Amino acid sequence: VWKFNDSWPQIYSGKVDYFLEPTVTYYTLRRVFAPVMLSFEIGPYIHLWAVNDTRETVTGTVRVQLLHLDRNQVRKEATRAVSVPPGQSQVVMRLDREGIGSFRLEHVLGATFTGPDGAVLARTTAWADIERRMRFPAAKLDVRVREDGALEITSDKFARAVHLTGDADGDPFGWFFEDNYFDLMPGERKIVRILGRHDHGRITARAWYSPHATTIEWRR
Repeated sequence: VWKFNDSWPQIYSGKVDYFLEPTVTYYTLRRVFAPVMLSFEIGPYIHLWAVNDTRETVTGTVRVQLLHLDRNQVRKEATRAVSVPPGQSQVVMRLDREGIGSFRLEHVLGATFTGPDGAVLARTTAWADIERRMRFPAAKLDVRVREDGALEITSDKFARAVHLTGDADGDPFGWFFEDNYFDLMPGERKIVRILGRHDHGRITARAWYSPHATTIEWRR
């Protein structure tokens, strides 16, 4: 990865800014370099790829949902049991063969890879148009603090780029989240651990295109 940090304070290609705060790019790269990941390939047909960069075979269930943004409704869904050998990537689903054919542009695709124990191994989202032409809903987030200090986040609608920020007695720096700027399907549960130096503070969550913000008091 070229240009990890910016050597002076400006908006550029760095993954962390001048104050070593992670940027959107940092969190995106963190997801795409995960040992197990999913990725949609959108062309004449839509394929879902699974990547396994571990040394063990990864098995589980892949679920794909086609969500209508305006109606907030899952129009179609497909599931399949998959097994991905170590160090391999493979197509695990061609959507038209699973009952998800052509669709209008006000839809988004969401995919989740869960292991035999129900743990989420990977998730991804995609849409068939460029982002500036999409109309994302004004999602409202529900944020709860678990007993282990991690955040449990759900949304009533599709939430594009959920942004987490923290404030510890007026200090907005030094907050490091396990994940940030992530997409969230309605009803989907996302667990995010807080890894920074703070042990208490106020955490605010908001979807990028939504005016609704949720703020909670947090203590490790």
